[in-house]
Amino acid sequence: MFDWADRLSENCLVCHAAVVEQNGRALLLVGKGGAGKSTLALALVRRGFRYLGDEFAIVQPAILEVLPFPKALCIKSSGVAMIPSPDPDFEVMAYPPNFSSRYKDALCCLPRKHIVPAPGERFEIRWAILLESESVSGSPAVVPRWEAAKSLYESSWQVGEEPFRAAAALARGARFWKMGRSDLAHMADWIEGLVDSDSAVMHSDRTKLRVE
Repeated sequence: MFDWADRLSENCLVCHAAVVEQNGRALLLVGKGGAGKSTLALALVRRGFRYLGDEFAIVQPAILEVLPFPKALCIKSSGVAMIPSPDPDFEVMAYPPNFSSRYKDALCCLPRKHIVPAPGERFEIRWAILLESESVSGSPAVVPRWEAAKSLYESSWQVGEEPFRAAAALARGARFWKMGRSDLAHMADWIEGLVDSDSAVMHSDRTKLRVE
């Protein structure tokens, strides 16, 4: 069904993740089915992030960039209340009857032009959040590189040395956190704060370099 993903994975790391971006830098939301990737991606789009994709993150490991693939966002029944009518960011429709029991009561959300990148844009992967399906108390934790590489490899479409090397390269180049399931607004608040604080530090560093 997804032969294109198998072909891409010969040169790229294709992993199970949703992807959003802000100010040219991408954030991966990595996790198993049911971890809340799509719903969290939707919550971040509502806060001004652009939508790069759901289910598939196509990563060029040599340059640590992600290729946008803004397929339709599938919002399961638990997140349907977040979808207004009309929706400003998505064209929303129900899945056909008897399409699949997996999509019962879910909505298919086609992204509108203003929330997706222009053709040919590429984005540096700056952050990755490893989402856990279970509720976890406490703040998100920084993930060691070996654990980040292992999680990325386990979420990839292929097995073998090349995808593992690609996962290790991304684990070295991006910043990883582990986040347990909690209140959606709280999760989005934390990620937004992370991105804002990181952006402020980068701006300060660039200003310092210009002065020097």
